[in-house]
Amino acid sequence: MIQDTYYHNLHPSKQAHIYFEKERIGFIGEINPSLCREFHLQKSFILEISLQKILNQRHKQNIFQEISRFPFITRDLSFWVAKKYNFQEFWNFFQTNKFPFLVKYELVDLYQDDKINSQQYSLSFRLIFSNTKRNLENKEIKEIMTQIENKIKEKYQINVR
Repeated sequence: MIQDTYYHNLHPSKQAHIYFEKERIGFIGEINPSLCREFHLQKSFILEISLQKILNQRHKQNIFQEISRFPFITRDLSFWVAKKYNFQEFWNFFQTNKFPFLVKYELVDLYQDDKINSQQYSLSFRLIFSNTKRNLENKEIKEIMTQIENKIKEKYQINVR
């Protein structure tokens, strides 16, 4: 499940709000299959974005950060999640927990198959680490990954794949 249901005309587990700078600017989702059957539609999706809210931000001053001359290190983290947790909880986990050298995180896969596991879905995040002053060592990254995994296991009682 990506988020709790917001719109009853959309599939309950295939919809999400879209945020820009912490403000909700729209939503995306799959049309509820029962509605598609009722109106003889194929699988359909809908997207709504308030472009005005984005355009209003273009006058803000840009803040630039130094780009690292040292290579980025990328690691993937995958785990099965109970359906009682939504994607947003894990996104917030990375936003609120500051891990050393973690400069970016992104969702790379969300997989759900009731035939394989009806109680859980799979999430995969790509974690990108960097330091502007020096090369990072694998040992450091391994320690940080262990720290991240332990915090996730402790908070959500899940197993990392």
